[in-house]
Amino acid sequence: MTTPEPELPGYSLRPSLASQATAERSERVYSLESKGRRWISMFVKSRSTNPTLAPLFLEHDIISGRVELDLDKSETFKAVTISVSFVRLFGKRLIDIGG
Repeated sequence: MTTPEPELPGYSLRPSLASQATAERSERVYSLESKGRRWISMFVKSRSTNPTLAPLFLEHDIISGRVELDLDKSETFKAVTISVSFVRLFGKRLIDIGG
């Protein structure tokens, strides 16, 4: 006779992550400045409830937003590349997976 395997416990967001996430997404702005002037800004919709933290996305979220440049003078560009890198949470460890 075999002993039945115990059921796996249910899971949910860790309390610390759950307290920083919301179902509502709000637009956050992250900018770089030079000589006291913002020259590039990224606007992204995030689940983070704290605007001072990095954007927060959950599994299957669609990442959307825009990038705005404010240059001193007109410039010609051949390409603009935007890359996304991320960190995945596994228990209490952070693993940088990149993008």
